[in-house]
Amino acid sequence: MVPPGQIFSQTSCGGGGLVLFVEIWPDAVSACTPSPRLNPEDVLVVGIGGWDGQPGTFTVGVETPQGTARAMIGIDEVEGTITVEPFVGTPSGLSWDLSVGSGSTDLATCGHFEVTSCVPAG
Repeated sequence: MVPPGQIFSQTSCGGGGLVLFVEIWPDAVSACTPSPRLNPEDVLVVGIGGWDGQPGTFTVGVETPQGTARAMIGIDEVEGTITVEPFVGTPSGLSWDLSVGSGSTDLATCGHFEVTSCVPAG
């Protein structure tokens, strides 16, 4: 399990709707702060574009009505699956089984989930 202080996660609105974005750092100096020695090539970035806001397992690169997952380490795209664990309110657990390894983490500690919908009010 990746310690929750070694990640940053957020939801935002992108071109295709709600986006879940997660950075997983191999090293951190304190909760939610990456090490200044961190090499960007070592950062695992996972995301789900057009996310419907629901838990589930997503195969990287496969477009579904629930969203499309992407994963990269540095500038290299990786293959595998990303799972948003069941949650109430805001996303909490995330696990991955990717070509660069597998793991899990708690998104809640360093999460910024103020954006819950990209549908304009009205």
